[in-house]
Amino acid sequence: MKSSKEKFDRYEEKARKLAKQHKFEFVDAIHVFQCWAGDDDSKWSPLFGVVYPDRVSKVQRRLSGLYVEEIPMNKISSVEISGGLLPSVEVYSSGNEITFKVSGYADEIAQIIRSQIMSRNESQASVTSVETLSVAEQLEKLSTLLEKGLLTAEEFNQQKRRLLE
Repeated sequence: MKSSKEKFDRYEEKARKLAKQHKFEFVDAIHVFQCWAGDDDSKWSPLFGVVYPDRVSKVQRRLSGLYVEEIPMNKISSVEISGGLLPSVEVYSSGNEITFKVSGYADEIAQIIRSQIMSRNESQASVTSVETLSVAEQLEKLSTLLEKGLLTAEEFNQQKRRLLE
């Protein structure tokens, strides 16, 4: 029996294969997943969610042309999951929102986005301010990320342990 990680990897593999069939090459993408559009355009061409190191994108080839929605990682204020019959991952930034309706793996997709935000924030922080911030200030920043939903409790605790060592 396949593990949930193996199933999730297979889910992405199928999405990348389908994207290639529809002439999409998501170069440098960290993760690709298929979304449900719920409109007539989705019958003509599938809708894809794509996580890049620097942005999150929603892409579809439509009769009217290429449809692309993007939010840069450094502008994302929160990543949320809503349940129901068709779970969705909602990515928010100031004045913008992208909703990815997915048939499964909403938790895993949200986690990938959150991890990218965290690693991006860590690399920027290490370049600009880690040397000038006290451990208390760094913990406060991590706490803010946790409150905004950009970090899971597990990620917060891991970073907290790292700072206190």
